[in-house]
Amino acid sequence: MHLIWDCVPEIQPMRTKRGFTLIELLVVIAIIALLIGLLLPALSKAQQNARETKDRAQIKQIHQGALTEANNDKSGRLIDPGLVDRTGNEPGVGTVSPSYRNTRSLFSLMIARNLFNPDLCISPSENNPVVAEMGTRGTPGYDYTKINPMADSWWDYKFGDSVDSQSIGTTTGTRKQGDDQGTTPSQFSSTSYAHLNLWGLRLETRWRNSADASVPLMGTRGLPWECRNSTATDSTFYKNAYPTQMIGPKDVWYGNICYADNHVELATSFKPEGSTFECKNRSGQDDMFLPEYQGGGAPNEATATNKCMMSRACGANTTSAQLKYSAGDTWMGVFASKVSCADLGVATWDRATDGTAFSGCKY
Repeated sequence: MHLIWDCVPEIQPMRTKRGFTLIELLVVIAIIALLIGLLLPALSKAQQNARETKDRAQIKQIHQGALTEANNDKSGRLIDPGLVDRTGNEPGVGTVSPSYRNTRSLFSLMIARNLFNPDLCISPSENNPVVAEMGTRGTPGYDYTKINPMADSWWDYKFGDSVDSQSIGTTTGTRKQGDDQGTTPSQFSSTSYAHLNLWGLRLETRWRNSADASVPLMGTRGLPWECRNSTATDSTFYKNAYPTQMIGPKDVWYGNICYADNHVELATSFKPEGSTFECKNRSGQDDMFLPEYQGGGAPNEATATNKCMMSRACGANTTSAQLKYSAGDTWMGVFASKVSCADLGVATWDRATDGTAFSGCKY
């Protein structure tokens, strides 16, 4: 018997699987961290762009709602709460109520007319903690039962309009909400957006469906002149104010502005290109958030060199002068329910991100 030893298979030694070394794992982790670091800013920028795009769409839709009402008005006037809730108890009859021509009444009336829902009033870029959709963060929800024209009740009068509040607060009574007539300030704002001041000839000439591509009507909140000129006593307020950090760069104000023709564009200045004011014998680039006619001294139509710069203090000729020379001037803002003499709306302004208010931020 012969054995064929050549046919016996050779036994191979077992091979153990080799794992990653610690150094290799650290390298992989470092690469992943580097990629995340590269992608996060791009992702954050994409999210910001998406919010700002949605913000533009919301402003456009709000103005479109106002245009819907204007198209049904023979004079082409945009929706005007002063013409809706008139004095007296008979619907559509009575003297105009200028005291309702404010932010609270304007947006609340448009919601009552089903032109949009309350959530559309809050910008996706909103950063002020006292600005909240109605029914959230302890604020009252929109009360549609308030809409009863035969009881002389046309909208929910507890719509908030106080962007300058320190905080929303914790109480649930009427002190937080304001009163039913809209004269007591609330402790919150139910809208993110500024709009044209509904006062004077400005209301008659600009608050209508004129399709004028150079007339700003609503958009991102701004800052008062006292907080953004080169002589401002608090040089950090401009940079830290909530509106400055809503749109675009965080250290300079950018805003989405809707014009009378319903187009929305990004403004990088308080004086957008192409927007001018025209008052008597003076014209120039229009500051959207400044009443150009405002100025010191007693108004005197006979001798005043600058017909636009009229004092707004109550007194003889003041009202007529302001009404006369406000026609060609844009003045946007969030206007409180409280009104001053001659039913001139009072503009309220945001605090800074640290909660401080600039002492000169009201006019």
